[in-house]
Amino acid sequence: MRHEIINKRSLELNRLVVEKIRRQPELMDFVRSNLRSTLNDQKLSDSCKDALKEWDFLISHSPMDTVLNTLVEESEKGQRLRQSTPFWGILTQEERRETFRQYDSAGA
Repeated sequence: MRHEIINKRSLELNRLVVEKIRRQPELMDFVRSNLRSTLNDQKLSDSCKDALKEWDFLISHSPMDTVLNTLVEESEKGQRLRQSTPFWGILTQEERRETFRQYDSAGA
């Protein structure tokens, strides 16, 4: 699968995450919990931790709209931050599977 399609799939998955959090803002508590536990993981590389620390700062110091807009920002920064995200676990397996199916058939 081409890198371009993988990036588009990632962006689509994150758009779904944003929609879900907008409907259920309390999911940000789950994200904060993910972030804390992941940052405490001694096995995690420094480069991943750097991006997660950036997310931590953003989540702690910005309005939720800014955080969610960053998650789907079509820029180098947005793409870089999506590669190390604390937003895992928001979508169900079925929601993820459906998106993967759509992009697998588009990239085949």
